Amino acid sequence: MIFSRILLGLYFIGSTVALIGQQADCRLDLEELEPIISRFNPYFSNHQWSLDNRMELARMGSDRLLMITQDGCKRHHVVFTLVLDADAVEDHVNFWVEETALMMRKAYHEHDAYLEFGKQFESLFGEKFRIYGPGRRFNFPIGTRNFICEVMHKPGKGGRLMVEQVEYIFKDEANEAGQESPAKEDDGWLGHDRP
Repeated sequence: MIFSRILLGLYFIGSTVALIGQQADCRLDLEELEPIISRFNPYFSNHQWSLDNRMELARMGSDRLLMITQDGCKRHHVVFTLVLDADAVEDHVNFWVEETALMMRKAYHEHDAYLEFGKQFESLFGEKFRIYGPGRRFNFPIGTRNFICEVMHKPGKGGRLMVEQVEYIFKDEANEAGQESPAKEDDGWLGHDRP
C-alpha cells in the first residue's frame, strides 16, 4: 500500500518535472496571440475574440459560423472550424473544396501569411479531399506547416469543416549557419555545412 503510494507520488513528480521542462523551452507566448480575423474584415459579422481561451467566433452569413482556436508551445496550432447549417450544404466535392478556400481566404484577409502558402494549400486540400472524401481525416505538409483536415456532413443536419494548421516555431532566426547559436543548438538552420 505504502509502496504504491510512493510510486504514484514519484510518477506525478516526474510528470510535473517533464511538463515544466517542456514549458521552459516554450517558443510561443500565449499572452501575445492576436486574432486571425482582422478587426475590420468585411467578410465577417459578430466577431468576438477571447484572449483567455484564445478563441474567436464570427459569422460568415446567417448559415455559417466560424470558430478559430489557437494554442501551442514549440508549435503554433490554429484550428479553423466552420459549421454550416443544413440548407447551406451542397453534397459534392467541389462545394467543400471551394468552401475551404473561401474560409481560409476570408479569415486571412489582409494577412500576408496566407500568400506564402495559400495556392499550394488550396491545391493540396482539393487533391487530398478527392482521395479521402468526407468523414476521414487527412493531412499534408507545406514548408514548416502541417495541415490536418476533416469534413463532416450529415444530410439534413448540416456540416462541419475543420482545418488545423500546425506551424513549427524555430528556436532562432538564422540566416547563416551558427549565426545566433552554437552550431549544435541551431535548429533554425537546415543543412550539413555548419561550422
